[in-house]
Amino acid sequence: MLLPQAYGCLFKWECVLDGLLDLNQRSWEAVAKDNGHEMPDEDDVMRAWGMRPERAIQQVFRWTNDWPETQKLGYEHYMTYMDMFREHQFEPKEGTAEWLQLLNEYGVPCCLCSRNDRESTELALDKAGLRHLFQEMVTAEDGCETPGETYLVSSV
Repeated sequence: MLLPQAYGCLFKWECVLDGLLDLNQRSWEAVAKDNGHEMPDEDDVMRAWGMRPERAIQQVFRWTNDWPETQKLGYEHYMTYMDMFREHQFEPKEGTAEWLQLLNEYGVPCCLCSRNDRESTELALDKAGLRHLFQEMVTAEDGCETPGETYLVSSV
């Protein structure tokens, strides 16, 4: 059982695992190729990183303004991303495992903030060998709509 702490560490999903941007880039490229759209470059994918897929499709990639088509492409991106996600061999970013291990040795509670669902988050952490180093996680099931809300929930 964790005792109440006056301090703890919050970790953003993107800062813990290596290759997430590449995974996102590949999934957007697959959707573009399958639907005859222009391939997004790395800068476009970075701009779209925290956006809902529908917003990225219309405002960043500018593939279409037709809402039903936008929703179809957004769903296709999600399915493509999740297929690639399940096969991806996740690795921790350099120094992450050592830092988390040290925090755990000193009893500092660690919480991971992820926009993915809990099952996917745990799968990725297991593959990277980091799951045992996080005492808590805030994931999509927790209903946070913004990164700020996610960090507030994780502080609790």
